[in-house]
Amino acid sequence: MVEAAVDEYDRRSMVSSLPLIGELEAAVKHILDSVAGFGELQPLLEDDTIEEIWINGPQLVR
Repeated sequence: MVEAAVDEYDRRSMVSSLPLIGELEAAVKHILDSVAGFGELQPLLEDDTIEEIWINGPQLVR
């Protein structure tokens, strides 16, 4: 469903004044991470080299 919506938006952006998406796969992953994953934390959780994530507020993640 997300892929179809991103594809449709991409097609419409080619013939209108909508901003271009760029990498379609990256856009789909970002949407899925935001809706069904952990948002901005998702890349950190997927990185095997990261052992700890400290969240000290809504804007400060170490």
